[in-house]
Amino acid sequence: MPLTSHVSWLRLVFLLSNAADLGREGGSPLGHCGPPAPDYYIRVDATLQTRQSEATTSFWPWFAAHSAQLARDAGQDDEELPKSLLELDRRVRELHPDLTWEIGPWETDLYFALSPGGNAQLLPLTRALTQAAPPLVGWHILPAKPAKSWNRSLAFEGVFIDASHWRYLLTLSSHQLDSLHLAVPHDYGLTAAQLEQAARIVLESELGEETLLGRVTQLTVVVQERWPHGPRSKPLYELWAELRAGLSQTSPPD
Repeated sequence: MPLTSHVSWLRLVFLLSNAADLGREGGSPLGHCGPPAPDYYIRVDATLQTRQSEATTSFWPWFAAHSAQLARDAGQDDEELPKSLLELDRRVRELHPDLTWEIGPWETDLYFALSPGGNAQLLPLTRALTQAAPPLVGWHILPAKPAKSWNRSLAFEGVFIDASHWRYLLTLSSHQLDSLHLAVPHDYGLTAAQLEQAARIVLESELGEETLLGRVTQLTVVVQERWPHGPRSKPLYELWAELRAGLSQTSPPD
């Protein structure tokens, strides 16, 4: 997968496959038309659990041993990923097929985010995995993609998006955002699904992935000409401050 640089920091995000292809391991002979025997599913599940356990045990020792190489390779802007990052991608995939990862600058160091890939149910897993990480000089290990100091622009599906002019309206309950409405000036030639995906990338960068997954229960993206809340909406750059005023939050890195 080509290296993507959405903003001024280095952003490496790899969406992994949804499931491991275990269908041929210990399965029925070719031509068998009936369902596999019950013990087949038990063996497949046990195989997957064993692989994930082995991957978890070996991940951080491997990362620690190759951390200097990963730091060097993360700074390259090549079209093809270096071998070390491809191997990192493979090892993250083995931890769980839906996890993603990101590397970027953190003050004078780098951060490595082991991301739940937009799935709040995987946050306990990434938190447990990152808590098991050893101290690594020059690295900050995070259980989700952090908020960024950025210029609110990105390239998505071959389209340049400047989100600095986006506006929002949110409704707050005691500890949670009930809904967040985003108004965008136009659709950028994207489908509704693509526009929502781009909006989630923007919000991950603006708020951090943990905040987005933990606070936003409903996201609506509308083109501004259909925006019914103009007088009450606010510019996107005020969103973090409003959240911080209404909820107990951790500030994003400088």
